[in-house]
Amino acid sequence: MVDLRDALIYVCNQYPPKLSLPITRLTQVVYLADWRCSIAYGHTLTRVKWFINEQGVYTTDIAAGIQSDPTFSIVCSRRLFRIVRRRVTVRHDAELKFLSKKDAEILSAVMRTSATRSSTGFLRIIESTYPCRHYRRDFPRPIDLVALAHERKYGTHTKRLIVTGLPSSK
Repeated sequence: MVDLRDALIYVCNQYPPKLSLPITRLTQVVYLADWRCSIAYGHTLTRVKWFINEQGVYTTDIAAGIQSDPTFSIVCSRRLFRIVRRRVTVRHDAELKFLSKKDAEILSAVMRTSATRSSTGFLRIIESTYPCRHYRRDFPRPIDLVALAHERKYGTHTKRLIVTGLPSSK
């Protein structure tokens, strides 16, 4: 597993410089990397606690980590029609710990996907993931990406255990 701070530094440094990297896009990139890693390796890339509600997948860990760490800053710029764009940047002297080759490949693949899609197109990819399609969203609840990846991969029905906290009946 990768420390969240290191994953965020890697994404901020490697993301195409001409593209904006707001907190929401950064959160989506980390979510998709965690989901891909759960499917491929049976564990998440980071230790982020993910939640799902009627608006989709979210976490407060990333925004809180960025705001509390002086390595990151949020740059605001005005666009046409007074729209303020907020993007995440990282200090040039930020120290990045070593990422394994597979971790860097997962993050790079997700960033390539993100960079070639509009906000709507990338959101469609997020919404098409198994947790978003097969999870009740009536109120905020935590999700276990590893268990859902196992369910998706092997067809085991652990959803009752994940959704309600009750043991599944077999």
